[in-house]
Amino acid sequence: LALEINEYKRSLAAEEERNNQLTSENEKLNIDAISQTVTYDNLKTEFNKAEKDAYTAYYVNGTRKELKKAEVIEKKSLLGIGVDKLNSNASPEKFEKIDTRTTLEIPVNAKDAKIVTAHNAGSYKWQEEGDGTKLLCITDPEAFWQKSKYLVIEVK
Repeated sequence: LALEINEYKRSLAAEEERNNQLTSENEKLNIDAISQTVTYDNLKTEFNKAEKDAYTAYYVNGTRKELKKAEVIEKKSLLGIGVDKLNSNASPEKFEKIDTRTTLEIPVNAKDAKIVTAHNAGSYKWQEEGDGTKLLCITDPEAFWQKSKYLVIEVK
């Protein structure tokens, strides 16, 4: 009987040792899982920011005088002819921030308007509203925003 009890004690000690090893391995796996979850969350946050930035564009409209005063446009000389262009130092705070995937129409609130910045001509059309004001309709967002993420509309 004493021999049997000693055998059970050895067996119990071996099982306790195995249980301790499994507990230690389980703790390490839990720490790894937490670390991977944090890494995943960080990558997801970075991806979401990058995706948002990729689809962020800026627009502003105003009279030529307003746009020049806000330093949004500047006159550039092109073959001796003065042409208004986007000011390369224009502050993004002067613009309205939009998502290019969801913003397909931009009301201009003026009867006469033109786009100052470079955008593919076949990617948009002008539509007249019931009150005679213009509405810029972006028909091909990918092509429209390809050249510039900034849109400047001059109204009269």
